[in-house]
Amino acid sequence: MDDHYSSEPLDAEDSFYTKYGCLILIIATVLFAIQRFLIFSFLGNLSSQANSTASAILDFLFGEPPYSVFDVLLGFEIPDEGLFFLLQPRSWALGLVQAIHWGLNIGLAMLPFWLFSQTKKSAGMRKWLGYSGCLALVLVLLGLIFSVWPRLSEPVLESLQSQTSSAPAQDDAEAYSFRGLAHYDKGDLDRAIADYDKAIQLKPDFAEAYSFRGVAHYDKGNLDRAIADYDKAIQLKPDLAAVYFFRGNAYYDKGDLNRAMADYDKAIQLKPDYAEAYIRRGTAYLDKDDLDRAIAEFDKAMQLKPDYAEAYFSRGTAYIGKDEYDLAMADYDKAIQLKPDFAEAYFFRGVAYFDIGDLDLAMADYDKAIQLKPDYAWSYSFRGVTYKLRGEKERAIADFKKVLELSNDPYWRQQAEEQLKSLGAR
Repeated sequence: MDDHYSSEPLDAEDSFYTKYGCLILIIATVLFAIQRFLIFSFLGNLSSQANSTASAILDFLFGEPPYSVFDVLLGFEIPDEGLFFLLQPRSWALGLVQAIHWGLNIGLAMLPFWLFSQTKKSAGMRKWLGYSGCLALVLVLLGLIFSVWPRLSEPVLESLQSQTSSAPAQDDAEAYSFRGLAHYDKGDLDRAIADYDKAIQLKPDFAEAYSFRGVAHYDKGNLDRAIADYDKAIQLKPDLAAVYFFRGNAYYDKGDLNRAMADYDKAIQLKPDYAEAYIRRGTAYLDKDDLDRAIAEFDKAMQLKPDYAEAYFSRGTAYIGKDEYDLAMADYDKAIQLKPDFAEAYFFRGVAYFDIGDLDLAMADYDKAIQLKPDYAWSYSFRGVTYKLRGEKERAIADFKKVLELSNDPYWRQQAEEQLKSLGAR
């Protein structure tokens, strides 16, 4: 008869596992719960390096939530902070929750087998439970040794720090960098920069962190600080095409077209399919009134990305400069088709209609641009001029006043003030 369904007495050599297997399993479960309680309570306040080492070993041995089957079934989730959750101060309540959680995990996992062994009086199953209990006890003891003891033993902690100071610091640096990116995506530039600062402090040769911090400084309008960060990133990693592109944008915004174009050239050299770099280099050619070369750049960008709305928009602007309005409006139409909320495309198409004398279509496009982008000062300025030509004085005055409210650009402010003066408005 199959041993798994036998009620015959066990051999003497198996009696230990039969008699003590369930007890050993219970002990392992309790120790495991204690371990989780300790790790997720006050031990979280100690060294992040010990945390990193212990967490890596624990992940290998047991897996952190939600990587076990029972974690998934119970719906346990790691908080949004991810890796930083392992480095933050804990609470006793969290430790208790974890202890109960893991105790339930093991208890629920083993309960069906225990019931089966009792109802079927299976010697083989009881023996298997005994082996499992011993294995669980060994693993839990290893977990306790590697996760708890180093945190409470200063000499061992110092040894860990001296022997493995590089890798954990780099891991932590990358974690700060990732969290900085998360803050950046949420629009919290100051907290993003603070995390990039910490990443760089931990890993001074972290080129990507310098690049990310440069982008954050750029978005805050700190062009010189952005350029300094891009310089450092390039010094550390000269083959980062995106960093040359970002630095080129900063130089462009400072009005240094030659340096901007040199950086776009380098970005394209490193990444020949860099469509965005072709667009920006084309824009620089536009500013230099080299319209044909600008159009060639935009053509290349469209060749690389046929659904690139910005490429059609930019080429349309170049065609306006060449007085080729039909081609310009066709490009704006395509840009709007690809990107229906493209306020700038509506505005420039309105300019094209204005230039050919179709004020009604121009007005409709200015209205749409303002609807999509209510702070778009250029649209108010051109719509104000259109209202003025149509004899709608009050509406024209309102639009020019809106320009003064929205824009700090000296050119647009001067245009608005002159228009208001010509309309007899203060």
